[in-house]
Amino acid sequence: EEPEVDHFVADCSINSTVLRVLSIGDSKNPELMEAQRRTLGEHVALRHFTADNVTPNCTGLCDPMQTHVACEAWLDQPEGWWCAQKLPLAALAMVLRATPTIRLPYFILIIDDDTVVNPCMLKKFLLDEEQGMGRYKLYAGAPDYKNRFIHGGGGVVLSRAVLRALRGTHRVNPRRGVAKNEIRGNVTMPIDLCVDNQHISNGWCSYHSDWAEGKCIEWHAAIQPTGRHDLFAQFDEGCQLNKITCHQQKTPELHDAWYTLYRQRYWSQIRPRPNRRSTKPRLRPCVNWYRQHRRTSRG
Repeated sequence: EEPEVDHFVADCSINSTVLRVLSIGDSKNPELMEAQRRTLGEHVALRHFTADNVTPNCTGLCDPMQTHVACEAWLDQPEGWWCAQKLPLAALAMVLRATPTIRLPYFILIIDDDTVVNPCMLKKFLLDEEQGMGRYKLYAGAPDYKNRFIHGGGGVVLSRAVLRALRGTHRVNPRRGVAKNEIRGNVTMPIDLCVDNQHISNGWCSYHSDWAEGKCIEWHAAIQPTGRHDLFAQFDEGCQLNKITCHQQKTPELHDAWYTLYRQRYWSQIRPRPNRRSTKPRLRPCVNWYRQHRRTSRG
């Protein structure tokens, strides 16, 4: 017997050519990453990144005595916290370097390991004709109150046009059999300049990762954030079933609970219900009118 099809997974899955999801995690909390794999991972190409495999040698970044930070609340943060701020951009740079230009997905979604995602709402958003399937620059999510950057926890959506700008191109000798728009070896990409602090005053000690992301995209892709508070929830109190993401869900039980609710919403609202009143097909209005007209004309 053929296995029963899970329509929720089938209808709300997104091909890896359309979307890849990068989740920024902590090796000290593997249970959250596992919760994402068994829920969101059923629908999308999901990959986790931690400081252990992206920025293992991150030391000596900050000297609080001579640093002018953008927010005083960050002054007392330990060095490990500052190193973690490099992780989203460094992970994105790693993916861009390993992916040929022609194989870049239409979109990349960057989230945290404590973010839950409604796969049906995400698919509806990405496949919307207005998004142009990645041909247009898109940097979307839940913005800060001045619309300077997108909050990373609520999810950051980048279109292929933005990814290409961050990846850049590099001319090489065609005689060597390498395409002109491919990156090989240690060639510097525009995003590398952001990761290496060359475009950030005072290095990483001045910027939270969300700020650094926004600055990098502004410099190299020349685009401002597209704020969608109605679809992306940065804080727990903003979480709703009709939103794409919900941040600050810090236990596996919460991930499972939201996934169950997403599945129930799919069956109750998204998937069409069969008409159980009658199995007989309805007649078109013009046919009904024709029959009534014949009865009247016969007297």
